[in-house]
Amino acid sequence: MDSDTKKLIRAVVRRVHPDLFTAHPFERQRNSDSLKALNSYVEQVARGITPRSTNVEFWVKDGEHLTRIDALLPSTGSLGPLFYAFSLITEEELKAGTGRDDVADTNFLEWLRDTVFEAVKIAEQHESLKLRIRESRANIEYKYQLASLQVGSEFAVGPLEQQRQIEALRVLDAVLATLISEEGASFAGLNFHVYHPDTCPLGAFGMHNNEDHYGLGAGHLMRSHVADDGCLHVVADRLGLREALKTMDLERARVLTKVTMFWLKRVRDLSPVLRELLGVQNVWCDTRTEQNSQNFVLWAGYILEQREEVARAVGSRQFTFSLLVHSDASSPMVDWSQSSSILQVRSDCPPRQLVEFLVSDTGVMADQAAAAVQVTKKEEQELLERIRQEFGAKHVVRVCSMFECDRVLEGARRLLEYAPAIKQSVDLRGASLAIDDCYEVWGSGFISIPYDFTLQELQPQLLKLLSAKSSAGGGGG
Repeated sequence: MDSDTKKLIRAVVRRVHPDLFTAHPFERQRNSDSLKALNSYVEQVARGITPRSTNVEFWVKDGEHLTRIDALLPSTGSLGPLFYAFSLITEEELKAGTGRDDVADTNFLEWLRDTVFEAVKIAEQHESLKLRIRESRANIEYKYQLASLQVGSEFAVGPLEQQRQIEALRVLDAVLATLISEEGASFAGLNFHVYHPDTCPLGAFGMHNNEDHYGLGAGHLMRSHVADDGCLHVVADRLGLREALKTMDLERARVLTKVTMFWLKRVRDLSPVLRELLGVQNVWCDTRTEQNSQNFVLWAGYILEQREEVARAVGSRQFTFSLLVHSDASSPMVDWSQSSSILQVRSDCPPRQLVEFLVSDTGVMADQAAAAVQVTKKEEQELLERIRQEFGAKHVVRVCSMFECDRVLEGARRLLEYAPAIKQSVDLRGASLAIDDCYEVWGSGFISIPYDFTLQELQPQLLKLLSAKSSAGGGGG
């Protein structure tokens, strides 16, 4: 895969990455599914297998709107139709065969050499901007005695978005200072979530398509408002923010905030009590909405009302898994997975049903699975730390799912095995590495390395390097 093709792939991924669509769950899921399909397609080509014709559907942000892009990837292994659909190549280039490069010829060491310097620079910039954002948030919270301050989306995936977050904080700081000095306003004790105008979420709404399938669509840009939990969601528009804050009902926001904080405190107070009673590692609750917190508190009350019966049934059992209590009515009352150490429980699950599960054979299986996951996690953490120390890297993480854990661990072991040869060709000191399922450099500066990487045509040279190192008697590090 030549450098031009890699750049085109990165250009696509950076427009459709699911983290850019946290405010649009329908489009986020579509992009996630299509990226998986694209990865599978490329993997088939890389292994010399004729790929199946694959249709991918992506959503991109086009100003204030979301736009759908479809591409049909042919069985010839060409990525040209994808690049053409994203207007990255012309029709003439598509006909000329752009995007038909052999995906299998990725040279691991050459790719790392080309990538690492740029990635380390990006990572340093990302870290510097992250610290500036954190310091600015803390300063504004302290200056105006805010309960909390969030900025932008959940993840800032690149320097441009980070710069926008810094600008949004700057605008908020200036407007709050003006309103306090000129209007005598007070924002003490309030929660704020501020957005830059260019990254402001769109309003979501339900819709049916021509085939009568239900989905979520996007409408106008979000306006500054007081949310049901009392949080002030504001758009950092220099012209509009001041007027928006002046018209908000701050007293209502304070009342709602106090109510929300009451439920959150009850969640924090009840969680350790339930943990001890049920013999689990932790008890967590999805507190992103006040309703979720209320549901948890009510459910905890039902459990504690039957404390004696629960204690007799559970006895001295100590479980390896943790409990996550949620309000998703589409899920089973009690759910577990072989690849997870978390037992998911609905907030309307009857206490008796939970206890029956805990003491059943299925509960024993869930506990054994959780124990196995914990052992694997410990092994993985130790292995990633060895890799970090071996290369002198800043971070080494895994971003693949737990379902791919065995293959990720195998890839990590091979990375450690080949470390002496890799270090002679590539200096990874200070780099941030992610064992992933593709080659990529992200806006944060992390370098994604696929767990199934190969050294390919450099293999004879690497064997020679390893042999020479062995012949030297292990004298040099």
